Amino acid sequence: MPDIAENTNKGSGGGPACAGGISFQATVSAIAVVYMARGKRLSWLEKEIEDIPVAVSAETGGAGDDIRIELKSGRFIEAQVKAGLKSGPNLWEPLTKMAIAIHSGSKSIDYGVLIVAPGSSRTITEDLAKDIKRLGDGRYDHITKIANQWKTKLQELELPVMESCQRIRIQTSQALPESPADIRAACSELGHLCADEAQVSIAWDALQLDALNLIRERGRRDVSAVLRLLKSKGVRLVEKNPTDPSLLLDKLTKWTLDTTATFSILGIQKKLQIDQAWIPLRAVVQQKQPQIKSLEDSLNDYQNWHSRSSPPGERSVNPESLAWFIPRVVIIGGPGMGKTTMLKRIARRYCAEQIPILRLRLMNLAQRMQRGDTFEESLFELALDGSGIASSAARQAAFPNWVLMCDGLDECDGLQENVALSIVKFAAGHPGCRIIVTTRPVGYETACLSDWRHYTIAPLDTFKVGGHLALLVEQCAQTGASLTGDIQAVCSSVLEQKETENVVTRSVLCFGLAAALLARGSHLCDTKEKLVEQIFTMIDQEPFSRQADSQLQPPLLHRFLEILGWHQVTNPLSAEQDSINYCA
Repeated sequence: MPDIAENTNKGSGGGPACAGGISFQATVSAIAVVYMARGKRLSWLEKEIEDIPVAVSAETGGAGDDIRIELKSGRFIEAQVKAGLKSGPNLWEPLTKMAIAIHSGSKSIDYGVLIVAPGSSRTITEDLAKDIKRLGDGRYDHITKIANQWKTKLQELELPVMESCQRIRIQTSQALPESPADIRAACSELGHLCADEAQVSIAWDALQLDALNLIRERGRRDVSAVLRLLKSKGVRLVEKNPTDPSLLLDKLTKWTLDTTATFSILGIQKKLQIDQAWIPLRAVVQQKQPQIKSLEDSLNDYQNWHSRSSPPGERSVNPESLAWFIPRVVIIGGPGMGKTTMLKRIARRYCAEQIPILRLRLMNLAQRMQRGDTFEESLFELALDGSGIASSAARQAAFPNWVLMCDGLDECDGLQENVALSIVKFAAGHPGCRIIVTTRPVGYETACLSDWRHYTIAPLDTFKVGGHLALLVEQCAQTGASLTGDIQAVCSSVLEQKETENVVTRSVLCFGLAAALLARGSHLCDTKEKLVEQIFTMIDQEPFSRQADSQLQPPLLHRFLEILGWHQVTNPLSAEQDSINYCA
């Protein structure tokens, strides 16, 4: 085990005693991190609470500023760590600070723990530790001299003795090289995580050294951080029965990466790799809060989306950074603008950091809620469907850093307000989570998310669109389609035709369809009408897997679509029933 105390000092002091104290604190922190990774109780508070940690912080400046533990229940423990503690000011100062903090109006902590090394005074490790429990039970008789001193100090501070002692404990930690029982227990817990027993010592050394860095950096660690660290050290994790938080997160991350690896384009009989064929998009920050517009205004905005000009001071960001710094986000974009594929790309970015993802379509969630299911149970069941991870296990893990990717708020119809309100409530109950909601502008009616950061998807960059089209065509053609000539030159020349460019860059969907036509060996027509006809011809050639309910013949159905198409072009705001009557 490396000597992590070497060349270390804390505060303005130094020397062997200080270095030994920091080494002890780091080891205790590392033990807490191990139990967090396993989803096990620390047992620092015995029967008081189920003290399962979900995050560990160091040097927080609080009452017990050495270690701060965020529990699965949402409560907080702060701990002071002392090696070789004797009775006197060094004992009473941390205890009284924790008692004051517990009863302060801010309620910054829920419980306080004084963690001492085995070499500390027996009057502390045995007498006071035992009598604090008695005082917490309301028993003031037959207590030791040091416990009476503690009771007097609480009374002088006008703090309730029984309530204070119920929430404070003194814990002796066998976490020293000469007394390593708790270290061995932590390594035994690591043995349940490591696929190779020989890597347990590698994992422990990495966690112990990281705990020292945690102190130096005044940092915070959650299960995602532990997983990143272990993987960086080449530690292989057990894959069977992933009920431990770290193993569950590892499986969830791998599944999310697998299910977001590809996307498809109509007309191309292959899955495209999102890491190779992704066309970079931009998200533009909405300067003003979104206003609910009329259907006519929303439709005009969508139709003129590709030709919009950038207002002065417009700020755009890489969508892959969304929710990293501003955790509540709404992405607005019309149909075919690439919102769903964008969410896949963003999910992969979070997975690279081992951050847990819940990704789902809100229309499906709304249907669950309509039949009486709760928002949270529907959320986990839908998002984890097919993962092999039980929704109950994921909820039980209580990750504080979930990322929710909610696609299609506008598709929730009459339940949109209820769904949006449920999302807001979930955000309030899980303050550490990030949430991304996508919606079309038409149909986005709720005001529940009005104070969230809103982004719109920007049009494709006209200066780069030729290169992007060539890249997509090459990716589409890799499975056998023959390309002739310089595809970069072909794509650039195609986009020199203004009408063609307007159709191709109208949306990400149209852009992909144009790439499919070129990859299939077609030349894009130079008028909008002919180009749209090309697209529909390609669509007609695609196999139709769904069984049609109607017994009507194809010529009649095609004629219906022609009439409907012209009617919608000339009367885009026509009601559904009026359109049906007109076509009939």
